[in-house]
Amino acid sequence: MSTAEIGSPWLEIRDLRVRYDAADGPVHAVVGVDLTVARGEVLGVVGESGCGKSSLARAVVGLLPGNAAVTGGRVRVGAHDLSAASPARWRELRRTELAYMPQHSVAALDPLRRVGRQFADVLRAANGRVSADEVHRVSSELLEAAGLRDVPRVLRAYPHELSGGMAQRIALCVALARRPSVLVADEPTSGLDLTVLRKVMEMLRQRCRSEGMAVVMVTHNIGAVAQYCNRVAVMYGGAVVESGPVSSVLGDPRHPYTRALLGALPRRGEPLALLPGVARVSRDGASGCPFRHRCPVGAADPGLGEGCANEPTTLRMVADDHAVAGLCAHGDALEREAS
Repeated sequence: MSTAEIGSPWLEIRDLRVRYDAADGPVHAVVGVDLTVARGEVLGVVGESGCGKSSLARAVVGLLPGNAAVTGGRVRVGAHDLSAASPARWRELRRTELAYMPQHSVAALDPLRRVGRQFADVLRAANGRVSADEVHRVSSELLEAAGLRDVPRVLRAYPHELSGGMAQRIALCVALARRPSVLVADEPTSGLDLTVLRKVMEMLRQRCRSEGMAVVMVTHNIGAVAQYCNRVAVMYGGAVVESGPVSSVLGDPRHPYTRALLGALPRRGEPLALLPGVARVSRDGASGCPFRHRCPVGAADPGLGEGCANEPTTLRMVADDHAVAGLCAHGDALEREAS
């Protein structure tokens, strides 16, 4: 693709719902999620472990485990509506349009193939016949951009000969090699020191700008989101509770959960703020703010808390492209909390 400006939607998620069939009953891991990602844009998805981020990521690329299923909604990539896509169609799109980097990067690499062979497999699956010289050029450029040294040795290595940080970067480079339209990366910065993280994220952002790739980055690293993402979606209990431009959501958080996440970030000379209670998953898929059981605003106002139990998790605009769900994030509730 040529250089593209951010603007035209490329990945569109509407009312997406994912359910797991567990031994003790169904678990609704994703509940009515609406998101769009434009070409050339990086969307960060943040939230506690168990909030549905990884399930959302796997649903977008059609790689849910056997005990999970999409029970509603739609995923569209460019002109491709994947609502009723067959397994063969999903495989075709993952060869060409879609790339996925799983949370455990070593799992993305074939333990029986050298790194160079894995680049060759991906490039030839996407583009047909590709010369050995072209495979070497593309793989070397990507690995060098990711800060890996002694590239010839890396290309000859097997995955078990790599460190965790090296495997992390190689998995990302293999995903980028086919030049996908959409990249879904689950915790791409975990296990990387700050210097390497900066190099990897700059490479990813440059690819977005030059090729118009849309990126969904699932992460716990709010600092990386603040520095490298264009927009952010905050998830809790399988739902998006706040979304919008990074500067707006992180600079002026409206939902109590977003404020609690930011309040828990370590600050020099200050005690670590903890959010009481534990994250819950939905067992019935019912409406209502998923954060209501831990919400300090609802706890201080029983009437408001009762309303949150029946309020749909619909996002409503509070500023330009800044949307928030729940009664506690709107109107008088914010004024009462501030006072």
